[in-house]
Amino acid sequence: MLYFYNIFLNINRVHMLVIFPILLLAITSVEADEEVSPTKANDYFLSAFCNPELESLENKQPFTTDNKIHLQSDSVNIQQEDTTIFTGDVVIEQDFQRLTSDIAKYKKATQDVTATGNVNLSRGGLELTGDTMNLNLTTNLGDVNNATYHDIKTRAQGTANSIIIKSKNILEMHDATYTTCDGDSPDWELSASTITLNNESHQGSASNVVIKFKSVPFLYLPYLQFPIGNERQSGFLFPSYASSERDGIEFYAPYYWNIHPQVDATITPHYIEKRGTQLKTELRYLTPQTLGTLVINTLPNDSKTDTDRNFFHWQHAHNPTGGWSSNVDISYASDKTYLDDFGGNLESTTQTNLERRADFQYDAKDWLFKGRAQGFQTLSGDEQTKRLPQLNLNTRQLIKPNEINTSFQSELTRFTHSTQSPIGNRLVLQPSVSLPLTHPAGYATFLTSLHYTQYDLDRTTSAQEDKPTRTVPIFSVDSGIYLERDSNFLGKKYLHTLEPRLQYLYIPYREQSNLPIFDTASISNDFSQLFSDNRYSGADRINDANQITYGLTSRYINLDSGAEVLTASLGQTFHFADSRVTLSGEPVRKESWSDLQFDLSMEPLEGLRINGTMTRNQQTRKIDKRDLRLQYKLDKDRIINVDYRFLRDSSKTRELSGIWRITPQWMFIARKHNDLRLNRELESVYGFQYNSCCWSLRFVNRRYYTESTPSDPYQRIFFIEFELRGLSSFGRKKDIDSLLNRGILGYSN
Repeated sequence: MLYFYNIFLNINRVHMLVIFPILLLAITSVEADEEVSPTKANDYFLSAFCNPELESLENKQPFTTDNKIHLQSDSVNIQQEDTTIFTGDVVIEQDFQRLTSDIAKYKKATQDVTATGNVNLSRGGLELTGDTMNLNLTTNLGDVNNATYHDIKTRAQGTANSIIIKSKNILEMHDATYTTCDGDSPDWELSASTITLNNESHQGSASNVVIKFKSVPFLYLPYLQFPIGNERQSGFLFPSYASSERDGIEFYAPYYWNIHPQVDATITPHYIEKRGTQLKTELRYLTPQTLGTLVINTLPNDSKTDTDRNFFHWQHAHNPTGGWSSNVDISYASDKTYLDDFGGNLESTTQTNLERRADFQYDAKDWLFKGRAQGFQTLSGDEQTKRLPQLNLNTRQLIKPNEINTSFQSELTRFTHSTQSPIGNRLVLQPSVSLPLTHPAGYATFLTSLHYTQYDLDRTTSAQEDKPTRTVPIFSVDSGIYLERDSNFLGKKYLHTLEPRLQYLYIPYREQSNLPIFDTASISNDFSQLFSDNRYSGADRINDANQITYGLTSRYINLDSGAEVLTASLGQTFHFADSRVTLSGEPVRKESWSDLQFDLSMEPLEGLRINGTMTRNQQTRKIDKRDLRLQYKLDKDRIINVDYRFLRDSSKTRELSGIWRITPQWMFIARKHNDLRLNRELESVYGFQYNSCCWSLRFVNRRYYTESTPSDPYQRIFFIEFELRGLSSFGRKKDIDSLLNRGILGYSN
């Protein structure tokens, strides 16, 4: 803990000094948060508050519903024909409204009531108290002097010199305060000469605003709009700030545009000290049949590169009736280093391609048709082969046990490439017949299929065929049995299972070296792939096989909860003949036994989950692959993750991450990702999060590796988010959430 504390102290203090001066620039209207759903409004400020007893302020007595006025008091004095004075425990009720006071003057002709002494008006979750109140029982309009108010639904409360009830849903308050904190000494408070709360539009507005935190004024605004419900409104959001060694000070001033209940946009001028001003635009739309997001970012004349830097991303999903659907995912970057400079995460810095893909499909009862056009923008490395287009037609009937089942899969793809040879069309047809025999004690599935492939190639050499074909029959028998017994361990009852599995697979050898490689690669070895028909992805290579694969799985299932506390699997393949089909540069497999695969998942203690996979090379008798993940989860705010990954002659990494609530308010956040093979840190994240009933604070320091700047390959950035719940937040909430949700398993803000 002392180590983490020292890290916190060493964070550059200049970041903290810049926060509040930036807030002074925010003389604008604010919205609930930068992350707004196009069909449902922000609900972050409606999250659980610490003191639910505030609802006890609401009068729980049943209201009258007969549209009549009910009056009662200790004594009644009729002064004039239409004027009556009620004294002592006065109660006036009318249709979900109750007024109580010490004294009330009632004029029958005008329906006016003047109440004095311990005045309280309860109406639809709104509680108003004051010294005096004037209220018309017909129009329900009136005013309260020296007032306090509590809105049970929005948790809003405050005081006012006077409150004017302008309608059923609108209050106008003068010399007033507003907060969502409970108690008489709120942590934050908005004071203004005038505050208007509109529960119909769920918006509030205020003029001559001073916002105080811990009784210290830190922001003045001549005018302010803020949410008090679940409706959205156009306006500037609170600005945010960031700082990094590479780009210097960054400042964001987002504007939220509520175009339509199903369409919105966020337009963000983004000032970068060492580059210039970038304009970021995100448009979102949602209808009963479509969902989409359009992102356009542009930075004219980047000062570092002297070029225009642009980015485009469009995601679209369309699901009309009748079984048809479509999806579009298109990205474009102006240059190969755009993601390194502006991507903001470790994955983007290692991304070699930007995908451009459009899918459409028709889903019928027994058939599934899918079309795809797919291309790539190459950022680094070799250019990827494009599919323009790919068409699939497959059956999708449910498998009927103990009956003969048939299926059919087909694919027609046009592969293109700017330089690679050859290119062309590939047709794949694969009919299958299976007989799944099932029994509560076991199963056996007999499968026969025929894989036919035909090419129509362009740009071939004289030694290559233009239209090569390949026909490969496939036969397999997959069987298993279920054994189980009751077991007791440490006083708990378990169901212990033993599940042996045996598969025989036969695929005769077919010469395939004359066939091109368009989309085929080796599949990594693990237990789930042991029982696959093909050790290659794609259809350009179908391995030959004459083999038996065994697997053994054992489980311990808690009979009280039904949870699997232990699952262990072991498997291996025995080859009766050498595997002769290979990719270029891949040796012929001559070993009889494949690598030994082992999977483990267990929960030895409540909250402790261990998952692991391991591959043992049978020739060298060494571990070639080892993945281990440990998670200790005491509750949602106390989580520790340990990940270790090892691939011989390739990679060796370790990742530590977690969140830990130190006190009821303070939580520590950390992630450290190291490349042990190259002895370098890939990413480190440290931060603290403070949560109270009505405000929160997060600050996160991040350092990550990128090769964009060889002299200093590490990028550093510091995030701060300050949230006044029920008003707004300052900082890059969306970016912080994305960073922590991606990097820390189990984190959820």
